[in-house]
Amino acid sequence: MAADLKRFLDNEPIQSRRVSVLGRLWRKIKQRPIVYSLSTSVSCLFIFLAFQVLFPTPTVSADTPIVTLNTEPEGAKVAFIPLSKKNGEPLPEQIIHAEGTSPVTLPLEPGDYLVVAYFNDEWFHEVYRHVPDKHEGIPENFAHRRFSRDKRHHNYIILPSIKIRRLKEVTKDMAYLEGPNRASFGGDSRYALPQHDRSMPGFWMDSKELSVEIFTRLFEMNPNLQPTGREGPDYAVLLQYDMAVNLAEKQGKRLPTEFEWVYAATQAGKTRFSWGNQLPEEVQLNQEQFLPVGYPLFDQLPTTPPIFGLCSNVAEWTCTQVYFHSDKKLEFSNETPTSLRNYRVVRGGSDSVIFDGNPTVDSQSRDPRLRSFVHRGQTHAGLGVRCVKSARPRLTIDDFVSSPHQEKNKPQN
Repeated sequence: MAADLKRFLDNEPIQSRRVSVLGRLWRKIKQRPIVYSLSTSVSCLFIFLAFQVLFPTPTVSADTPIVTLNTEPEGAKVAFIPLSKKNGEPLPEQIIHAEGTSPVTLPLEPGDYLVVAYFNDEWFHEVYRHVPDKHEGIPENFAHRRFSRDKRHHNYIILPSIKIRRLKEVTKDMAYLEGPNRASFGGDSRYALPQHDRSMPGFWMDSKELSVEIFTRLFEMNPNLQPTGREGPDYAVLLQYDMAVNLAEKQGKRLPTEFEWVYAATQAGKTRFSWGNQLPEEVQLNQEQFLPVGYPLFDQLPTTPPIFGLCSNVAEWTCTQVYFHSDKKLEFSNETPTSLRNYRVVRGGSDSVIFDGNPTVDSQSRDPRLRSFVHRGQTHAGLGVRCVKSARPRLTIDDFVSSPHQEKNKPQN
C-alpha cells in the first residue's frame, strides 16, 4: 500500500486494483462454505427436477429390445417407421429418428419397420427390418427378417447393416414417373378396391422386370425354379416374395406398393392399360408364351426409357399386404385377416396368368386394376418382379401415397 501511495505522489501508475466480482464471491464462500454449498446443491436439484418435468425421459421397459444398426458407409442418419400391425402399411406419423449417426443404438418396440438411412436427398436407402420380441427363436435368412442377439443380454438386438448407394447410380436404367399427382384407383371386379382418388408422390421404376441375368450377377448362382424354355438370361426371374425383397435391397431399390404399380400401369390413371385404351386384336392370337424382359414392344409407357411389359408379360409382386374393404365406404383401417397376413397383392395378371402360367393377353386377364393374392413363400410360373426407388428419402406423411383417410383429414390451405 505504501509503495502504491509513493507511486501516486510521484505521478506513476499504481499496481493495486479493485477486487473483481468473482473475487468478492470467492471471499464470501470461504467465509460461509457450508451455507453456499447447501444453496448450490438445492439450486442444482431444482434445475434437474424442472428439466425432468419439462422434458421427461421416455420410460423403457426392461423387456424392450435395444437395437443396434449400422450402415455402409457409416455416419448416416437413420429413421425407423413402424409398419401397422393391422395391415402392414407404414405409419410415418410415428417415425422414430435415431440420435446421432450410424452406427445407432436405441430402444424399439418389437415389430416390422421401414428403415430410412440417408446422408441427403441424393444418397439414401429404404429397407425393411424386423425387431423380434423376447420369445422369437431362430431368425430367417433374409436381411429384412434376420437379427442376432447379444449372448450376454438377450434383449440386445443387432440388425443387418444397410448399404447405401447414390441415387444417380441406382436409377441410371430406371424411368421417372412424375408426382405429386392425384390419380384414380379401384375397379368393379371382385377383389378390386372401391373407386377413389389418392395423391401419388413421384418415384423411379425399372423399365423391365428383373431378369435371370440380374439374379445370377447379384447372388452368383442360377435360379433353380425357372420353367423349361425360360432359363435364358433375358427372361423374367421367378421369385418368392422374400427373395424379391432381398434382391431389391441389394440393388439399392425396393418393391412398389400396389398403388405405385397401378399408377404406372394406367399412365397416372389416364388410360385403361399401360399402352393405352385399346388392345391390338392380333396380340390375343400371337402371344402363346411369356417373352424376354423388354417385350412385347406394343406394351410400353411413354417414359424415358420406356417401361415395358406391365400388362402383358409376367404378373408382378407388390409390397402391399392383403386387406379387404367390405363396403364402399373405404374403411382403410380394416385389419388384415389373420389367415392372410402372409399374403401380398400381385398386379398385372389374373390367377390364370399367375398360377397356371397362362401368357394370354386380353382385357380381362390383364386389367391393371385386378388384384390377386399370393402367399409370400410361393413361386409361380407367371409371377415376377420389378423394383422402384423413391425420389427422395421418405420421412414425412407427404412423402407417402396418401390414403383416403389422410386426404379427408388433411388441413386445408
